[in-house]
Amino acid sequence: MARATRVLSLLIVLLVSVHSGKARAQEVSLPAPRGYVNDFADVISPGDESMMANLAGELERVTTAQIAVVTLETTQPLVIEEFGVRLFEAWKIGQAGEDNGLLLLFALQDRKVRIETGYGLEGAVPDALADRIIRDTMVPFFRREEYSQGLLQATVQLADLVAREYGVELASLRSVPRAVPPPPSAARCGPGLLTLIFFMIMMILFGRRGGLFWLLLFGLGMGRRPGGYWYGSGMGGSKGGFSGGFGGFSGGGGFGGFGGGASGGGGATGGW
Repeated sequence: MARATRVLSLLIVLLVSVHSGKARAQEVSLPAPRGYVNDFADVISPGDESMMANLAGELERVTTAQIAVVTLETTQPLVIEEFGVRLFEAWKIGQAGEDNGLLLLFALQDRKVRIETGYGLEGAVPDALADRIIRDTMVPFFRREEYSQGLLQATVQLADLVAREYGVELASLRSVPRAVPPPPSAARCGPGLLTLIFFMIMMILFGRRGGLFWLLLFGLGMGRRPGGYWYGSGMGGSKGGFSGGFGGFSGGGGFGGFGGGASGGGGATGGW
């Protein structure tokens, strides 16, 4: 009986040790905020950073809502969603009692981006709209490695949405050049568009001699449904844990610290 008790105690100790080891493995070092724009990955140009900080500063002055833009090399060993929640809660983006904060989180090596919204802004920036900003604005720029432009244009859209929710206009928006997201390259068009182009060429070549055309049409399976938007399935980059190196300039725009807000857990994630 005594031996069985010792074995059981040993198993309990081992289980606790394993659990503690996993918990320690998931501990990450969170950077301290330096402003509205925190470019730890050094991907934002000084001019774009200044415009983003000015937008965020004016937004807080006229609405009390806060936007934080953060770029990192990687969020590993955490996925970007979990890292975003932890960072949001640690920084307390938004105002206490209002929870009107918004986090735009970018991970360069992981090729991931996340929009995290506070409870108070889930109406202004619902999940579907956050997803659309990622798909239609940021990802096209990111695929061309125009990270600064993608983050700037997303910040413009997010700040404008929040300002409209409060019924105000931001004067800073007029000084930001608007850029149209680049069209997808042929390599990114997917099988649907390439198939359509192929059969348009075949129609031109064969004209009225439709027999061969329709044979090719059904033989190659024209009816396949093209794939949709790809979010990215893997977490690239280093596997060695969260990367530090929080250097570089970060824009202020009159930044006086975040105000005690909480994350609502809403938002969207995308990859490129």
